Formats: sequence, C-alpha cells, structure tokens
Amino acid sequence: MSFIRTLNFSVQLTNKRTHTRSLNGLLRPARWNSNTSFKPPTRSCRSCFKPLPSTLPACPSCWSIYAVPSNISHYQLLEIPEKPNPFSIDLSTLKQRFRKAQVACHPDAWASKDQKYLSVAQTLSSQVNAAYHALSDPLHRATYLLELNGHPIEEADKMEDIEFIGDVMHDIDTIQEAGKEEEAEVREVTDRNDNFIQQVLKDIEERIAQNDWETVKDLVFKLRMARRVQDFSKDWAEKYDRR
Repeated sequence: MSFIRTLNFSVQLTNKRTHTRSLNGLLRPARWNSNTSFKPPTRSCRSCFKPLPSTLPACPSCWSIYAVPSNISHYQLLEIPEKPNPFSIDLSTLKQRFRKAQVACHPDAWASKDQKYLSVAQTLSSQVNAAYHALSDPLHRATYLLELNGHPIEEADKMEDIEFIGDVMHDIDTIQEAGKEEEAEVREVTDRNDNFIQQVLKDIEERIAQNDWETVKDLVFKLRMARRVQDFSKDWAEKYDRR
C-alpha cells in the first residue's frame, strides 16, 4: 500500500509539473537566433494539435495563444518568401495572410479570456500590423530592407544629388502655382513623375538583388521626393475636381 501511495503521488507531481510547463509556454517566446535559418511556425496548435487558421500560434479551438520572438522579421511573421528577391512580393498573398493573422490575434477576440492571453494577443496584433505596414508599400518595404540588412537611414543621411532636388522643387512649384486652366502642365509633370517612380522601383529591385545597399539608399531618397510630387499632384486634382 505504501508503494502504491508513493507511485500515485509521483504521477500526480509529474502531471502537475507538466501542466505548469505547458502554461508557462503560452507566455514565453520561443528562443530565436537571427543568424539561424528560419523555420516557419507549425500550422497545428501545440496544445490541442488542431490546424491553425493563420501563420500565428493562436488557436480558436482551445483558445491557446503563444508569443513570438520580438526580433522576428516581418517576412517570417507572415511567411512571405524572401527569395529570389525580398523586394518583389505577391501583394495578394500578403493581404490574405495579414487578414487571417489579424483575425486570429485580434484583441477583441481575446478580451474575455485571461489577461495574460489578452496581453499576448495585443502584442501579436501590433507585430502583424507593423509587418503589413512595412511590406505593403514599396517605399516602406525598401526602407525596412535597408534596416534589415544593416544600412538603416539615419538622420545625418542626406540627398547629395542637388540637380535632382532642384528638379523636384521646380515640379512642386509648377503644380502649386498652376490654376485650373494649367491642367496640361500639371498632367505633364504628373505623368513624368509617375514614370520616374516606376523606373526607380525597378532600379531598387535590381540593386537589392545585387546587395548594393548604398545605391538602394540613394534610390529610396529619390523615391521619397518623387512621392512628394505625387502628393502635390493629388492635392491639385482634388482641388480642381480632376480626379
């Protein structure tokens, strides 16, 4: 009898420890080494083993949710392929995975759950939003890739192409000073600027493929300024109902 009681106690203690480790695992991010190759998160829940609806470790079947490493890349979080070129991505796939991920971890869905789980959901939701914001827009994507590859844009960095800056300022002045009757002039500036943006995007993609990050940085500066011209053009069109 003594032996049986001892055995039962041992089993209960083991089960208790196993349960504790399982609960702690919900809140503890997996170890992550940015230098190791990325392995996509499992698509089945680690608690109930049912299929997950998104790329995130958030399960609506058993209501378990796990944190992911804070330094996980936006590509890894949403499982967006970085090869052959991280700048060239399928936007429809990105949008689809973003929506599924956001539904899975939306704080409203976890509001009635334990505060610990809600906190994890809020963090995941912020990470998912940041990933989509960075990857969905070409300018943000190029800027993020510069940072990801050790060439972040610093405050001290400046555009050194004075002639280009002068051309941009001239285009902006042309748009700002144009009245309703100067639509042809505004259209000419707009079309030329739009074509320039498309060429810059192609150049960025090519330079990223070559790991020419300094040139990518210069092109990002040019893209930023061309976007300013685009914004002024849109404002003019709205002002004179030429959308």
